[in-house]
Amino acid sequence: MFESILARDGEKRAATEHLRDELARASDQHRFRDYYDTAVVKLGDAHARHLLSATLPNAIHTATTGQREWDAAVAGVRDVLARGANRNVVIDLLGDPDLHTARNVPVAILARLKTVELPKKGSTLPVLPPEHPGADTELRAFAENTVAAIIDPHGADTQWTTDLDYTHPQDQAYRNAVRASSTPTRSTRCAGRCW
Repeated sequence: MFESILARDGEKRAATEHLRDELARASDQHRFRDYYDTAVVKLGDAHARHLLSATLPNAIHTATTGQREWDAAVAGVRDVLARGANRNVVIDLLGDPDLHTARNVPVAILARLKTVELPKKGSTLPVLPPEHPGADTELRAFAENTVAAIIDPHGADTQWTTDLDYTHPQDQAYRNAVRASSTPTRSTRCAGRCW
């Protein structure tokens, strides 16, 4: 009988350790960075497509979307802006009439993007693109909250990953455990947003 009690005690300890491991994994900065990078790519793609659509004449834009390297041109615009390039310089580059006469506009865009001056020093985090009509505001809010989590994983604006995509039936119990494990300090208590 004593052995069965010890065996159960071992199970409880293993479950507790498992919960501690999951809590540590949920607040891992590398996970938040991956989430942020994914959000920046999605928002950046949408913004780059918006810029290309708004800047290129309609006939050229329609013809260009079917050309080879279109997706690469979208990614190029996205990446240059994410690395901190001046948005107005990129808009001027895309609006240049000489660009519109190129045989393959996406390839010409890629070539011109190589000439865009980037900031010498800056954050290692990609820059979030500005909002535009039709932009995903929820994803943007998530990305902004995630930056706070990357910079200060226990800050007031931390967005726990369990609030995003954790769909296990015990999801609420897990969230409660996360909340209970982080005791708010004077600086983080209800800073504009309470649990």
